[in-house]
Amino acid sequence: MEIEQVQKLEKALNGSMKQYASPEDRAKLIEWVRKGAPDKEWKNVVKPIVEKNCAKCHGVIPSIPDLTKKEVIKELAKVDTGATIEQLTRVSHIHLFGMAFIFMLLGFVFSFSIGINKIVKSILIFTPFAFQFIDISAWWLTKYWPDFAWFVIIGGFGYFTASVIMILISLYQMWIMKPREGNAWHQD
Repeated sequence: MEIEQVQKLEKALNGSMKQYASPEDRAKLIEWVRKGAPDKEWKNVVKPIVEKNCAKCHGVIPSIPDLTKKEVIKELAKVDTGATIEQLTRVSHIHLFGMAFIFMLLGFVFSFSIGINKIVKSILIFTPFAFQFIDISAWWLTKYWPDFAWFVIIGGFGYFTASVIMILISLYQMWIMKPREGNAWHQD
């Protein structure tokens, strides 16, 4: 499957900024982007459109890109390839260690729950770790094969579901469930 080559500028022109330019002006800008944003068309084609439609915000408000500068708009005309390897590495490490620690503490608390088969309890404790691995692996695979994005959703849903089940059971048993006579933790 070939990855669709989409630029940030084209996404904005067909999305959130669609209302701010006429269809003809948008078409000219998108055509310029798809040609690779050639410098020869900047002065006569692109700059007048930007000054007419975009400069009232993108040349004045400091928190948004100044599209009246050729270098800025050419940067937005580049293909959006998603997160870089460095960004993926950083975020993966944060999620792997941070979430694994949370799942470990949650599993420890859940291990004290009563009335649940040991095999079911073991599977529930293991499940968030397995789905976390699926989720983070899919981030990396999606960078090169976009169809793996579904596994990001599946992974997130899987560890969310297992965590919610463990949290609800643990909280119910700690706060709501009445202690039974004869339990070791029952005190008068």
